[in-house]
Amino acid sequence: MNFETVLARIKEVKALRHDSEVAALLGLGKTAFAERKRRNSLPVDKLAVFCEKESINMNWILSGRGRKEKCGQDNNNMRGLLSTKNQERLVAQIKRIFKEGDIGKIAVLQYFLDLMAPAGKKPRKDSPAKTAPKTAEKRDPD
Repeated sequence: MNFETVLARIKEVKALRHDSEVAALLGLGKTAFAERKRRNSLPVDKLAVFCEKESINMNWILSGRGRKEKCGQDNNNMRGLLSTKNQERLVAQIKRIFKEGDIGKIAVLQYFLDLMAPAGKKPRKDSPAKTAPKTAEKRDPD
């Protein structure tokens, strides 16, 4: 995934011309956006929110494959799309992410879990993103 390519797709779909417009759209400050661009570090959690809000296919934003718009598919049928083997791999990856305590990845997972909740059911208030260990947030004092 290339930051510049994803940036170009966002600009295309929203008819934007400037990076600062995309930064604002994703809820990033100019400095944070510039640093992410320099490091080629996509804000996947913010992209997920953007794609859901705008009904854009996140696969298209990230890879250029598929349709730009989301399909009218019911999110609750996602389980049927995965083979048993792939379901097991997915569960193993999710367990690894929670064990590592990466707050950003946990937040993205929680977002998608909330999307897949049955209609009318409210997302859990004790989401893993809020209950994850604080050790993952420690920063080097330098």
